[in-house]
Amino acid sequence: MNPLQIEETNIEIYLDSAELKYYDHPLVNGYTTNATLMAKAGWTNYQEFVEQALPAAGGKPISFPVVTDDVDEMAKQARVISAWDDNVYVKIPIVNTQGATTESIIAELAADGIKLNITSIFTAYQLQLALGAYSDKTSMILSVFAGRIADLGGDPVEHMKRADWTVTLYSGWGEAQLLWASTRQVYDIIHADRAGCDIITVSPEILAKLDSIGASLEQRSLETVRQFHDDAQKAGYTL
Repeated sequence: MNPLQIEETNIEIYLDSAELKYYDHPLVNGYTTNATLMAKAGWTNYQEFVEQALPAAGGKPISFPVVTDDVDEMAKQARVISAWDDNVYVKIPIVNTQGATTESIIAELAADGIKLNITSIFTAYQLQLALGAYSDKTSMILSVFAGRIADLGGDPVEHMKRADWTVTLYSGWGEAQLLWASTRQVYDIIHADRAGCDIITVSPEILAKLDSIGASLEQRSLETVRQFHDDAQKAGYTL
């Protein structure tokens, strides 16, 4: 499979990063970020990041997070974020740090037409809460953390297939999109597509590997052997 064939799948690739130098990649259809990624990229002022990220996104969908744990304050911040541009989605966690669910705020914002990205979804119950709060007046992205589920020993493909089935039950609400989050490897793009996901997020590290798809396995074997040999020589290992 090569990048052209990736484009021919039914899934969209979103870059999950606050490093703007990667925002112009031709395979990227949208963008997401969070406070952890913004801090990692060296951003100390949220508003400054927004002012540069919006034009860098070029009108493609971009999700910005609320930065409060108070559910009522989430609603206030969401309205501020939503007003930044038409392509903006507001990231709302499905629970706050105390474990309180946010479906009431999701329902309120969705009914007002605010585009939402419901994040940190792990369980079927959480997904159902988000869908139950959905309104056909807006678009909603449902970010299920498939990669972290795999880290816990779960089967992310089967989990996402069940998630897709759940979303399909709400097929009358055609603007609800299922997102495979916390991608761990390039082949997760294929896994996500086959599981019925609409979107997958990738890190800059995964994005950089897409250009190598379809490369010769023999050539990659040779490159690997050379790498190990060169590292042994540089380290001065002897027996």
